[in-house]
Amino acid sequence: MKKLISICAWCHSVKTAKGWMSQKKALRVLQIRGKLAPTETTHGICPSCASKALGIDPQTFKNHCKVEARRVA
Repeated sequence: MKKLISICAWCHSVKTAKGWMSQKKALRVLQIRGKLAPTETTHGICPSCASKALGIDPQTFKNHCKVEARRVA
């Protein structure tokens, strides 16, 4: 099974090991050609959009995501 790639449901930026970035840049960083198949992607929310849409401080959101990632792993 391939690893899923997270895409922000609001701004469509892509999560990489280097952080959230535009789709075009992320496809280069992840060395993916063309478009992503829907089965390879999952939706989430980036820290910037969480701040705007939900009123959550971006750093607090990042810290929460790190805690959740450790909990799930």
